[in-house]
Amino acid sequence: MATESNTKNLHAEELYNLISFGQFEVRGNNTPSDSSSKGSKDIADDFKVNEDSNSDDKWASWGADNNLPDELIGLVGNNTIALGLIGFKKDMITSPSNFLYKQKTIQEGNKVKVIEELVEDSKIQDYFEENNLREYLIRCAMDYSFSGNTFTEFVKSKDGSKYLFEHKDFSDCRVSTIKSKKNKAYLYSDWANVKENDVEEVPLYDKAKEVQPSKFIYHAKSYFPGSKHYGVPEWIGARNWLILTNKIPVFKIANMENGSNIRFHIQVPHDYFLKLFPPGQFSDEQRKEKEVEFKRNLEKFLAGEKNAGKMILSKFVKEMDKVVPGLIIDPVEYKLNDDAYLPDFEQSNQAFTSAIGIDPSIANIQTQGKLSSGSDKRNGFNIYTKTRLFSAREKILEPIYKIMRINGFDKDVKIGFTDFELETLDTNKEGAKII
Repeated sequence: MATESNTKNLHAEELYNLISFGQFEVRGNNTPSDSSSKGSKDIADDFKVNEDSNSDDKWASWGADNNLPDELIGLVGNNTIALGLIGFKKDMITSPSNFLYKQKTIQEGNKVKVIEELVEDSKIQDYFEENNLREYLIRCAMDYSFSGNTFTEFVKSKDGSKYLFEHKDFSDCRVSTIKSKKNKAYLYSDWANVKENDVEEVPLYDKAKEVQPSKFIYHAKSYFPGSKHYGVPEWIGARNWLILTNKIPVFKIANMENGSNIRFHIQVPHDYFLKLFPPGQFSDEQRKEKEVEFKRNLEKFLAGEKNAGKMILSKFVKEMDKVVPGLIIDPVEYKLNDDAYLPDFEQSNQAFTSAIGIDPSIANIQTQGKLSSGSDKRNGFNIYTKTRLFSAREKILEPIYKIMRINGFDKDVKIGFTDFELETLDTNKEGAKII
């Protein structure tokens, strides 16, 4: 009898000689497809655009198949912790609220201190309200945490007095190759099925020009050596861990519903169906249909979590003092237990948490089999707030500061973020203070 280890990956045709009644469909072939395993495993292929091969292209390929953003979205969207951690980072970057300030230098003895002095500027405040700055920052923080890129579209107002701004979904955007010297952005909602004539072409911001066009795109991105066209998310090194982890629940669901490994060796006498459906009463085609129906009903009876513990009754006869079985079902030993892949799952969670730079204590990730204490969470939160947010905030504000200058606003006005420092309740009954 074939064992689980050497039959579970065989095609139906190869199982023909192992199962006496003919071909047998290996359960699990109808496992739902998912996008959790898409994406090249070679970071160089995805982020280093070959200038020679792309020199004639309008846009630089984002990933080996120019579909990396959607593949990353599929990876994160199918993962139990990745989307939550990226969302957590987005929330930390944007903070609960924003304010306008100017930096002021004051003398304290022999030391110079830089402070943030709140300012009221109705012109700028009205402008930000008109463009919904908070929603813009939240979306850009999400895009930057997700991909290391943000795209902002600027359009001249009807009266021509200023530029308005709008966030653009990073997955819809591509940029022209450096070698082409076109300095263009390209917008399309489905790059996997792109129709070139429908792609919107928009000029990119050109720092060499004093006057920008009436409509242009500003692309802000993180720096990554060798990636000349697109930024790279800091968690990209954990991508293969996500691919692995995303397969685990799919495998377990398919295994529970369909039995993705061979669980039973079913033996049927060679003339079983011939006797049940004898010639003269049934044609060969009718007998074959009955055989297919039998296999389908048997699989339906045996597979699935609702059928656990069922019994099956098989009648047999004696001929010449020998037992002639009607049906024999031998269970195949199933060695995969409930804890299978659990260490891989936990290790993947830790790998992604480390890659995205969030302390496990504030990510609710178990380390050494237990969750962190309250003091660990407080310290982790405070350290993260004070050390991990500056560069991301600079990047998502970069387009806004640029357009404020172009619009002629006070160049000394900055946008601040309201941050908190967690404290013990015996120190502060509110549990936190604004810093």
